[in-house]
Amino acid sequence: MKKDVLYKIIEKYGVVVYGAGRIGQNVYSMLKDWGCSPLMAWDKNAQNIRDSIEIEEISEPIVDYKNKQIPIIVCINAKVVYDSVLKELTDQGFVNVYWIREIEQNQLCGHSKTFFLQKCNKCVVNRGGAEHILTIL
Repeated sequence: MKKDVLYKIIEKYGVVVYGAGRIGQNVYSMLKDWGCSPLMAWDKNAQNIRDSIEIEEISEPIVDYKNKQIPIIVCINAKVVYDSVLKELTDQGFVNVYWIREIEQNQLCGHSKTFFLQKCNKCVVNRGGAEHILTIL
């Protein structure tokens, strides 16, 4: 997905960031930098993390959200988890669900077309380094 295409969809419908971990928080911030403030973030652990993150609007996923056209950027690194989230959302009628790893990363940082958590230390997705991740990989 190219930035201009994604931007047009976001401009028309708004955007939800799914996942409020490190990647989700940074994507949320990046979208705000683009001038596309996300409507909210969804995280299944919203109650437990609400006070420890800088995302203003966060809730558990709202599967009965009325606007099924809204773009949802799933900010979860594990493909198996993404597949589960994608199925859950598409089963509920959402049609614009994007995985952060499938979005061309050069639109985020300009350094790489492909996201490699181990290598992309300057990408906005991991805000300048993934050293703590590298130690556990």
